[in-house]
Amino acid sequence: MDRVSAERAMPFKTLEERMMKYKRESDNKYKADLDREIARLRDFEVSKIRMEEAQKYRDKLNKFTEDMEALHM
Repeated sequence: MDRVSAERAMPFKTLEERMMKYKRESDNKYKADLDREIARLRDFEVSKIRMEEAQKYRDKLNKFTEDMEALHM
């Protein structure tokens, strides 16, 4: 009787194993996608800050140049 019960439960056990494997694969894929997206956003933020800083210093340089030209005149 026990053996028959074990054999009948076998397909469910393999199904459960497959589901657990699928869940692990899905979790790993989700984590990898999330890590990639976070890295992309960090890179974007860094480049945005660099561009803002560069613009700020260009504006400063332009103002300084205008002041010097006005002083020269």
